[in-house]
Amino acid sequence: MNYESYKKYRLLVMAYVALLTMYGVTIKEVIVVFGAVLSGMLFMFLLRRNLDKEEVIVDELVLKVSEKAANASLGLCTVAFAVVGLILMNIVSILSVIDGAPVYAQPWEGHVTTGIALSWSAMALLLSFVGFKYYFGKKYGLIGRSRRDN
Repeated sequence: MNYESYKKYRLLVMAYVALLTMYGVTIKEVIVVFGAVLSGMLFMFLLRRNLDKEEVIVDELVLKVSEKAANASLGLCTVAFAVVGLILMNIVSILSVIDGAPVYAQPWEGHVTTGIALSWSAMALLLSFVGFKYYFGKKYGLIGRSRRDN
């Protein structure tokens, strides 16, 4: 299969997954959503396997741009998760300072839980980044090498 056909089929698979996922959310069936995502992943795997490898050319510029985009999105999402998580975890205290009167925590409990989840997500992102950086540093010989060995 050539690359142009691959792109067309990939768009069809994405539309299929999006429509089936919307349908599953509408009827409140989680199994339909999981089925759509898993079948979409299977279709994408089969399409990629049938693609002619000579058609896909990746140079260093494409890899460098992808690396920069991944690092920027990782940094932005981590900071955003941490800041929004801290605000949501302390929403009751923030509102009582703004109002000058005590605020009941009952209606805000869901927001506090969301803030805790976002803060844990930020920490998990940072830990995975450090772990992968260490792993690839060991794999490619960056860790354990002194600066004078360049």
